[in-house]
Amino acid sequence: MRLFLALLLSISLQSCSTMSNNHHSHVYCDTCMRNNYGHIQRSEKAKNVFMKRSGYPNGRPGYVVDHIIPLYKGGEDTPENMQWLTVEQHKEKHRALSEAD
Repeated sequence: MRLFLALLLSISLQSCSTMSNNHHSHVYCDTCMRNNYGHIQRSEKAKNVFMKRSGYPNGRPGYVVDHIIPLYKGGEDTPENMQWLTVEQHKEKHRALSEAD
């Protein structure tokens, strides 16, 4: 997992057109579409397609759907940019990304 995170962090990621540092100490996409809670808008349709293609149409216990390249880093909200990570892997990935920002 650490090798995966190191590779992920070493890749030059495309950023949203307007980025800023917010009070949460990580990069914030100012131009990304947001839902009522302030989170970047996600496509439920794309997530459902990914889950069905991966053989887990109803979810996978202990796992979350993760964007390989995060949306706030310019990643696309498509099934091709999604993967299953354990809850712990997901937390570790986002801690590492926050530290890198």
